[in-house]
Amino acid sequence: MHRRFILKRRNALIGAAALAASTMLAGQGAFAADDEVTVGIIIPTSGPWARPGTLYVQGAELAARHINEQGGIKAIDGAQIKLAIYDAGDSPETARNAAQRMVSQQPDMVAAAGAWLSSFTLSASEVTERAGIALVTGSSADLLTERGFHYIFRTVPDGAAWVEQLTPGIMALSEDALGRRPTTAALIADSTPAPANWSDILRTTVLPREGVSLVVDEVFTPPIADTTSLVQKLRRAQPDIFINIATNVPDMKLFIDKMSELNVKIPTFHIANALASSEVPQVIEQNALDGMLVAINNWGTPDRQSIVDDYIEASGEPFMAQETSNAYADVWLIKEAIEQAGVADREKVAEALRNMHLPMNEGVGRLYYGGDTLAFDEKGNRIGAGMMLVQWQAGQPVVVYPPEMAGGATPLWSK
Repeated sequence: MHRRFILKRRNALIGAAALAASTMLAGQGAFAADDEVTVGIIIPTSGPWARPGTLYVQGAELAARHINEQGGIKAIDGAQIKLAIYDAGDSPETARNAAQRMVSQQPDMVAAAGAWLSSFTLSASEVTERAGIALVTGSSADLLTERGFHYIFRTVPDGAAWVEQLTPGIMALSEDALGRRPTTAALIADSTPAPANWSDILRTTVLPREGVSLVVDEVFTPPIADTTSLVQKLRRAQPDIFINIATNVPDMKLFIDKMSELNVKIPTFHIANALASSEVPQVIEQNALDGMLVAINNWGTPDRQSIVDDYIEASGEPFMAQETSNAYADVWLIKEAIEQAGVADREKVAEALRNMHLPMNEGVGRLYYGGDTLAFDEKGNRIGAGMMLVQWQAGQPVVVYPPEMAGGATPLWSK
């Protein structure tokens, strides 16, 4: 009887263990780490830069949906991309805090993307660097990749390349507008890191080299309350061109509206891209907006028409702007790095990004502009990243430079 009791108890324990094991395995089928791979998105979705942040989120979500609908991460048995979105807020401090929350709350996160404004990315990347998490960004300030960091990957031109690549377009389109090469310019920029970086390059290197002298050179702290005094300086100086480097639409609106009010008609180049956003015609009158030129590094071009169409249908937006295009590309880039790593491991994903060499005419490469190969240099800069210029025409932004991306569109100038 004692032996039968022991056997009966042993069998019961074995059965209970088997049941527990089968329950655990069933749970793993629904919730195992390999079923979902977390990608962090840190981007301002509140404050003055909320609009570009919202557009970025839309692009990231569209990419995740497309990836998951197309079979997920094939190297990890079809694991799905899961986005963990954190609001960078309205200052470098809030961006740093958001990055810290993201890192602590998402221990399985393999990579992150975003930050947008360079000052936010500078702060957030300090956190991701310490955590050994690859941060893919579209921020341009030179300092981002000059700190010896190993986990930052910039997919757009750095500050110097940004300005250098725009210079031929600025000069060509200025000559088209004026009927001659420009010799004078006004430069007004906000005080955030990227505009400060671009301004310094323009002021000390690019404009002198092109034989263009500055007749107005001003810096303001965003957000600006009144642009009257600055626009009056433009009207008095009458420069050939105006280079405006404001990073949010409300500040740009104040400049454009005041220029329209004071009848200041100068070919204007907006080096920061916020003006190429779909809500702009809702806040700036078309007759004041048309003719404005905006620098961009990515766009929903016709070669991506099926993606653009899906985005427009899903979002209700009239076009796929830079932020959306960059986010879409960046999430696909992270997906490709996970495929190459073959495992959801943050160190191996970062290593895959460092070693990446892909063609630009297919796959994730066709989602970016510029360069012969999708690859990063030793500092984390995408090699050959390029720039374009769009112009507002009849209430729509149209690519007008370089000619091969313009699709036959030509710049229009008011007299």
